[in-house]
Amino acid sequence: MEIVNSYNLLVMVFVIIDFNITRGDYTQSEVEALGQFRHAVKKFLTKDYENKDYFLIHWLRARKLDVSGAKLMLEKYKIWRNETNLDQILDEEGMKLLLKMYPAYFGEVTDKKSQPVLQMVLAEWNVRKGILAGHDLRRFVVYIWERISTMAYKQECAHSVALIDVNNYSAREQGCLACISIYVDLVNMFEKYYPNSFEHIIMVNSNN
Repeated sequence: MEIVNSYNLLVMVFVIIDFNITRGDYTQSEVEALGQFRHAVKKFLTKDYENKDYFLIHWLRARKLDVSGAKLMLEKYKIWRNETNLDQILDEEGMKLLLKMYPAYFGEVTDKKSQPVLQMVLAEWNVRKGILAGHDLRRFVVYIWERISTMAYKQECAHSVALIDVNNYSAREQGCLACISIYVDLVNMFEKYYPNSFEHIIMVNSNN
């Protein structure tokens, strides 16, 4: 994980996540673990990309190549996807409407590894106002994660990159109790269901 000029509240939330990212080719230990893991979870792999190394490696790295721990983590992820009807989230009109209110830009650029880049300007988001309006911001952020992850898998990449402009973002204004509750929930969800999804989370303009 790479953070640039990180000190505001949102950055602090992300910093506590251990992404456990290994760059470059898979190590011999990872190759061996991938073979064991794929066999152990084959009955859960219902999508084409789920059988690929770039998907499976997320769970293994999150559990330091412990196959049993990674299997349990993946099982819980699949249950969660089913319970939340996540396979339909990218087509939900409500999410598309929220995207107009809380802009995020997907894959308009890629990095040198062809990894899609998620771009966001936090000043365009008003979390406090959204909570008061009853917007489902938890599900909307999951929509963002799901969309950029899907783009990465289509390009056969294990990771994506997040580039977040924090210019004019006020942690004090967005730090209401309900806002903090959402931030904490999202950190927990990210750790459990999207481990290692971002190779870098880069914050820019944080000194303004």
